[in-house]
Amino acid sequence: MSPWTHHPKNIDKGCRKPLTSAPPPSEEQLNKIFNRYDTNGDGHLSWEELKSAYSILGMSFPGLRALKALCVADENRDGYISQKEFIKLTRKKYGCTRAAKFATPPSEEYLIKIFNHFDTSGDGLLSREEIKSAYNLLGKSFAGLRTWWTLLVGDENSDGYIDQKEFIKLVKKNYLT
Repeated sequence: MSPWTHHPKNIDKGCRKPLTSAPPPSEEQLNKIFNRYDTNGDGHLSWEELKSAYSILGMSFPGLRALKALCVADENRDGYISQKEFIKLTRKKYGCTRAAKFATPPSEEYLIKIFNHFDTSGDGLLSREEIKSAYNLLGKSFAGLRTWWTLLVGDENSDGYIDQKEFIKLVKKNYLT
């Protein structure tokens, strides 16, 4: 059987769906999965627990995947994914690999944490290389083109860098997707 018969392109939703898909996991199954990775048993998945889960599952770039999961699923912006948020995200994303938009607008404090994560030089600015690296690590296609667009749209003072203020403005305008 050819690979195209297993995962045809679902043009309407922009994601791949198998022809014969298993039924969505039950709430009980989702609770078991959540509890397996909630290593301290506090009812929340931290960045460290998410990173460990992605690593155990053999995923590349587990730290960045964990950060992305927090950006998408942490609706109340407390820095953790609750069991309720996990179940909601899993049900929403079942069968679709396309990234979701923010459920609620992220706070500036939260965006600064994300900015600092990608500011590998620690100079308070995102360089062309840091922006491109961030897009690559997040699995975005056309990282070079996205970097060019980010600087074109977001570099308000034309210094060739994106500072925290410019980054926050870009995210809030939804340019960084």
